[in-house]
Amino acid sequence: MNLALSRTFQSITTGVSSPISPLIYGVNFPTNAAYITQLGVTVSRWGGNAVTAYNPFLDVTNAGNDWYFENRVSDNADAWLGWVSGAGSKTMLTVPASVSPFRGVV
Repeated sequence: MNLALSRTFQSITTGVSSPISPLIYGVNFPTNAAYITQLGVTVSRWGGNAVTAYNPFLDVTNAGNDWYFENRVSDNADAWLGWVSGAGSKTMLTVPASVSPFRGVV
């Protein structure tokens, strides 16, 4: 499948004093390294509501009251940092403020 689209844009500004930061071309939760390299993603984010309750001992997040407080399997944060950085993207990572001591079965 070829996702390339051709568009023509015209600027309404007469002059720009500084270039746009390359970090504006980012995504949240890229699916794989090929996605990053194919789209030229400059920064990848691992964050948002799903990650604020990340438990690194179980590699799960918790849906909270959005979905019956269920634990959901999540990417391992360390592994995610490795393959995203390896694909050439800078990373932005949510660090949970606290982690539940629960280490039971998901």
